[in-house]
Amino acid sequence: MNFSIRYRGDAYCFLHYEKANVKFTDIYLFIVKYIDSKSFNFKKYYIYKYLLLNSVDHPNECFEIFKKIRLKDSKKEKETEYSPTIREHQIKLLMGFYNIFNRDKKVNKKKLIYLDRVFDDLFEDIRYKDDINKVLELISES
Repeated sequence: MNFSIRYRGDAYCFLHYEKANVKFTDIYLFIVKYIDSKSFNFKKYYIYKYLLLNSVDHPNECFEIFKKIRLKDSKKEKETEYSPTIREHQIKLLMGFYNIFNRDKKVNKKKLIYLDRVFDDLFEDIRYKDDINKVLELISES
């Protein structure tokens, strides 16, 4: 890899990847290791946004990273635990994956089953209700 990733809080320049002209394929292994590290914080929006932006061109890789985040384990404990932006990005990413993998249901059957389980978990959690409704409204407007 011919680039450097400088530590900037817990963001590791995810917020500035476009300016650095870093391709997803160049930092894929770094992201995988980062998700497994103690430095990773699932309560920050940047990783979800980054995966959403790259999921069209790299759906399988982004999906594998998303699964490593263990969204089910990261449910908020109370309403004010983290911002609606995080939850919206989580839901947008889930819906994006669902739309991508739903195009070929036979090939992506296991992925769709996994996504269905995650959706079910979120829909059971009443604290996600407003965020889910907001994302659904955004989709219906487009």
